[in-house]
Amino acid sequence: MKKGLLFFFFLLLAGCTTLPPADPSISVPQVPEGEVVVYIRDGCPYCAHTLDILADALIVPHIRNITESRQAYQELLAIHRVHFPEQEPIVPVILTHQDILRGYNAQSLNELLVGEEISDRENHQSCP
Repeated sequence: MKKGLLFFFFLLLAGCTTLPPADPSISVPQVPEGEVVVYIRDGCPYCAHTLDILADALIVPHIRNITESRQAYQELLAIHRVHFPEQEPIVPVILTHQDILRGYNAQSLNELLVGEEISDRENHQSCP
């Protein structure tokens, strides 16, 4: 099954197909207090930077790789449908019990991790 998903995403990157539509029955996952969930995709340097910052902070996140999991992809679409309806889905997306950070910005990620108000929600790097 993993090879099938990888082939699908290869075709997608090659421009040979379109992404599957969002499944409206999938809801935004609830994150228990004290846990972090990160949506990533293979080959995204900003996803790797995000995971590096989390590792440096000794945080072990629940990683949801949209390249490997259709369920993770559908959850990512649900997050964008509910919280960012006017914006294209991107990775990384970081969820905590109380907040969501869309895209990579080291300062914003550190603010999220310590529970501070995120000072800059606009200037983030991301992968489609």
